[in-house]
Amino acid sequence: MDDMKDKKSNIHGVTTDNFSTSEIHPLADGDLFARVASILEQARSNVARSVNSNMVMAYWLIGREIVQEIQGGEERAATGNR
Repeated sequence: MDDMKDKKSNIHGVTTDNFSTSEIHPLADGDLFARVASILEQARSNVARSVNSNMVMAYWLIGREIVQEIQGGEERAATGNR
């Protein structure tokens, strides 16, 4: 049951890992340029990860819609039956 504490469901009932993509940890030392560059690099990485996660979710939901349409409410499609 501890595995579920790190999971969350979205409005579509899909369970995803609960990881934070919005955390940015500025460098504690270094010159101003290095600290600013680090913040921007982390922000860009977070944006890319967020976009990728959302695209995977969108494709999964599209696939589910297609499967549900093909199956017509049945648990399994009638493919292969002759």
